[in-house]
Formats: sequence, structure tokens, C-alpha cells
Amino acid sequence: MSILSVRNVTKAFSVPGGSFTAVDDVSFEIEEGESVAIVGQSGSGKTTVARMIVGLETPTSGQILFRGSWRKARGGAKARREKARQVQMVFQDPYLSLDRRMSVQAILSSSISLFEQLSKKDIAERTRELLLEVGLEEHHAPMSPTQLSGGQRQRVAIARALAARPDVLVLDEAVSALDVSVQAQVLNLLSDIRETRGTTYLFITHDLAVVNQICDRTIVMAEGKIMETGPTEKILTDPDSDYTRGLRDALPRPGWVPKRRLAT
Repeated sequence: MSILSVRNVTKAFSVPGGSFTAVDDVSFEIEEGESVAIVGQSGSGKTTVARMIVGLETPTSGQILFRGSWRKARGGAKARREKARQVQMVFQDPYLSLDRRMSVQAILSSSISLFEQLSKKDIAERTRELLLEVGLEEHHAPMSPTQLSGGQRQRVAIARALAARPDVLVLDEAVSALDVSVQAQVLNLLSDIRETRGTTYLFITHDLAVVNQICDRTIVMAEGKIMETGPTEKILTDPDSDYTRGLRDALPRPGWVPKRRLAT
């Protein structure tokens, strides 16, 4: 059984004069332990799919299943908390997704307390373990997110998501705001976490270079529909659709430099 199943999901938004279909009859499966990417240009619907998977949006029609059970927001607080634990999300901009009024310690402690009943001592120990797991040190704990670099803030965001011990981690353009060298460090960190924890990943990205580094399988979306899906190596080397070939061919080649326009 797949860990995550998206079945004939459509999402329409009301707009002046009618409605706009952001996601149109999308279906796919993700196996436990897989790292899967959804790629596409801005407006392709990939982020809307991610937001529906984690429960931030509700499908207009269709179903999203976790290990065969519908992820609709039903039941009491305990059931809703368990659904939140199953699938966690890391957002693009940690400066916006982290509360700047809280210390790193408080951010992680509050996430731990939401999902586990632990003593203050055990929460402090779990916080320390999470910091070390994402490549930070204990001295970062009392700091505010404003005192950290962009890469360090994203590591805190990853640690906050991991505090729930999720089965699936959705990463929405999670490295696109980082410098290339920092991107590589964070992707290596995520590879290590996947190997250690066995966490399933869903990457939402427009960057095929990121996909090539960490994803087993790739789903290509455009205008709310799936254009093609397959092993990442095939998608990058021998895509079926012209749209995917366009995404691939837009990647900078080694030695490429931008053309300079002459002043007029």
C-alpha cells in the first residue's frame, strides 16, 4: 500500500466573475521511503497540491489518502493532531515561517509539546538532539531567527518539522531562497535525514538541478495537470513532453555566462 495517494484531486478557487481551476483531476501515488518531486513553472498548481496534502487547502473534489485512510479533517483534537503529525511541511522562506519573537529553543519546544507529553528535561534533551541532527549547535538554542543566517533558519524550520516525527515531509521550494553552496549543504542534510529516519519526501520545486540531486521520481505539472511522471533520470535525459524538454533545456550549461546587452 502506498503511504500517500492523491486520487482525482481538483481544486477550484472563486474569482470575480467565476472560478479558477488551479489543480485539475490530479492523481499519483508515493511509496514509503521514496523521494518524489513535483516540478513546474509558477502557476502550474504544484504548491496547491502540496497545501492540500498537508491540509492547508481542501480539495474541491477527489481524495487524498494516507496509508489508505482519507486525510479529511475529521474527529476531535487528538485525531486532527495525528493527521498533522503524519505529514509536515517546510516552507520556502523560513524568515516568514518562523516566529521572530520566539527563540529557537521555544520554537522547537512548542512543536515537541504539541505532539508528545514530555517533562521539561526531556523536551530540552529532544531540542538539543534536533539541533544536532540538522547541523546546529546548542548555542543556537537561545537565539532568535533574526540572529541566524538563511541556511541556519531553514535548518531550524526542518528541525521544527522533524519534531513531530512525521512519516512524510513536504518541502515547498525549501532551498530556492538559499545560495547555491548553502543549497547543497541543506540537500545533503536532507539526504542524511532520509537515510537515518526513512522519511518519505515530496519536493515542490521548479529547479531540476535540485530534483536530480535528491529525488527518485519526478512528476511534471503545467496548468494544473500532470504532463508526465517517471524516474528522475528518464525525465531529465529523455522526457516525453515538449514542456518538460523546455524545463530541462532552460538549465544553465557548464561554462554558461549571461549575454550582455549593448547600451543604446
